[in-house]
Amino acid sequence: MKANMSNSHCLRGIITEKLSMAASEILAAVERTLAVYEAEASGLRQELELERQKWQPELFQPRVKEEPSVEKSPSQLPLLTGTMWKPAD
Repeated sequence: MKANMSNSHCLRGIITEKLSMAASEILAAVERTLAVYEAEASGLRQELELERQKWQPELFQPRVKEEPSVEKSPSQLPLLTGTMWKPAD
């Protein structure tokens, strides 16, 4: 009976060791995958920030369109233009 318990105890140790190794490998793979995703997300955030900086001045700074100087009626006053709308011709 002692031999049977000893075999059982040995088998339990082997199984525990194999499961621990498998869990370690799985966690390492998950960590590598997360590192790749985090690097990709960081790159996308930087790219979006550059695009935002590139377009932001045009969105928030209206431009004045001057027409030739003549006696100006209200329809001839400078028009504010921006990227969100276009003045009627």
